[in-house]
Order: sequence, then C-alpha cells, then structure tokens
Amino acid sequence: MVSVAAGVLGADLDVVFADWGVVVTYREVSQAYVPATQQVSEEYTDTEITALVSGDAGEPTRGTAGQHTTDMIEFFVKQADLPAGAPKLTSRIVHQEREYEIVGYANSEDGTTYQLLCRP
Repeated sequence: MVSVAAGVLGADLDVVFADWGVVVTYREVSQAYVPATQQVSEEYTDTEITALVSGDAGEPTRGTAGQHTTDMIEFFVKQADLPAGAPKLTSRIVHQEREYEIVGYANSEDGTTYQLLCRP
C-alpha cells in the first residue's frame, strides 16, 4: 500500500478549492428571547469562506420530467476556513444573495473538509 504525505493531500485540496470554489458567507446566528415582549432577536457574525457547491435548490429532480424540484443544496468547505466551533445547525450559508439554513453536516474522514447539507 502506498502512503501519501498529508502535505501533498493538503496541496491538492487547496488547488481544487482555488479552481472550483466560490466565495460564500458563513453566517453564525445567535438568538435572544425577551419574555416581556415575547420577541426573538437575532445577531449575525459573517465570515467569508470558499466553498464547492453541489446541486442547486430548485433544479428538477431526476426522473420527474420537471414536475418536482429539489429543495436541497450541498456546500463543501474546508474545516480550516470555518470559525471555531463551526459548523452549527443554527448557522446559515449565504450564496448568490440567498440564505440557506444548515440542516445537516458530515466531516471528512481526514477531518479537513465538511459537507454542509442546506435548504432555502
């Protein structure tokens, strides 16, 4: 079995993101509830990151002749680009002036990337 140095894999990953990546905004959301007024306020902390985008929310689902559209989109991001403690299901991704909520995520086996499953 051939062993590949981690530095080589990291360099390859950087090339893929440089060639195919797009800039998106990772939006951390913190909410505060005020019982007296029964209102919820949100505060945002935005971080620009590079992501690989897979699919498009609103594109026709295969095999439905355009009668059904998907509402999911995936973003692949480097762990090193995310803020500390991220990703969180309370966070959002802003892509092409549209906000997507993160409904699930998976970490790559080597811990360098995340797959973020999102919906509008």
